[in-house]
Amino acid sequence: SPDFRLIEPTDVTREFMGRLSEYSVEYITESCDRSLMPIGLIDAAHRSAFDKTLPYQFWGLFDETGLCGYALTQYSQGERGREMNITQAFISKNHRSNGVQELTIAEFEKFGRANGCAYLTSSTKRGSPDAYVRWMGKCGFQKRCVVVEKLLGGGN
Repeated sequence: SPDFRLIEPTDVTREFMGRLSEYSVEYITESCDRSLMPIGLIDAAHRSAFDKTLPYQFWGLFDETGLCGYALTQYSQGERGREMNITQAFISKNHRSNGVQELTIAEFEKFGRANGCAYLTSSTKRGSPDAYVRWMGKCGFQKRCVVVEKLLGGGN
């Protein structure tokens, strides 16, 4: 089974960064989320591997061939204490299964608890919000807020 953990300086290789760039483009294509472009994601990965005092963490999902997924988490201050938010996550198509979701969430929870977090949070801007709530609900998440929108016709 894959290994999911915080990345270390020894993980930051040319091959790692190449795969990360490919996965970032795939994430953007699938999600239409352009909040963190590939160069920004690569920079975040590099910085977090070498500086563990940053308010964000970069995670890698590894198998025998190398990187097969990633996640970026970050701390924020919520109403009821420190929170760790899953900011962006991607798992390659060959590794998508409930077992991998449970593995990643368990590691996030363990890390968040060890670092004084009151909550682990996640949000999405893609697909069906109800489906996302059901999917994350399998790992114990509950819906906390609702965002509504109205198309005005401008923009891209």
